[in-house]
Amino acid sequence: MNPNSLHVRTLKFLCFICWMSIDVKARAAGVQEFVIPPDSRGPQLSAQLWTPCAKPAGPMQVDSGGLQLTIQGIKDCTPKSKNLPLIVISHGMFGDMFSHYDTAEYLADAGFVVVAFNHTLDSMSMLKDKRADDIGAFLNRPVEVRRVLDFMLGHSQQAVRIDSRRIGFFGFSRGGYTGLVLAGAVPNFHKLLFPCPKEFFMCQQISRGDIPDHDSEYEPRIRAFVIA
Repeated sequence: MNPNSLHVRTLKFLCFICWMSIDVKARAAGVQEFVIPPDSRGPQLSAQLWTPCAKPAGPMQVDSGGLQLTIQGIKDCTPKSKNLPLIVISHGMFGDMFSHYDTAEYLADAGFVVVAFNHTLDSMSMLKDKRADDIGAFLNRPVEVRRVLDFMLGHSQQAVRIDSRRIGFFGFSRGGYTGLVLAGAVPNFHKLLFPCPKEFFMCQQISRGDIPDHDSEYEPRIRAFVIA
């Protein structure tokens, strides 16, 4: 490769990084706690909403699985903008709605509506509950994301501010699995490509073929996925 060409490309890359680092018209994150009521598909879901806010952000104390956490935001700040893009965050095993609060804050600052919620079978609140080791915890996750979307687009006060054509998803660990299923992947628990230790209840279920029937949970309303 021509050294001069490499030098030019390096300078262009550094300029791009500097441009991305500039905080243009930064906004604070409005933070609001809410619940999604139980329905035929599952129990109540506890959730947190981050939205763009014109007021300066400040420190807020929140409870994350019994631990006090300080986040930056404005409590119950109503965004003035409409037709905002929506991002749904799915945490990993024994995470919760605040596991990725920094990502939520950044996205809200950038003009997104962000929803993070506690998955009912394997969140931090279920740390001592054996159901997190049940195969049902995997099957239930995509269903809960779809319930969140249904609520945000149909019943939430924020629905009028959300552009239903611009919905994205961020998932970490088990949340990453959740995103793959929502993107159209169909897991085959009967043919694993890696050993599954028998001391885990989930592996015992797979070994016995004790897996509930489940359909594809493909979610066409989600247009972009980030799998971490």
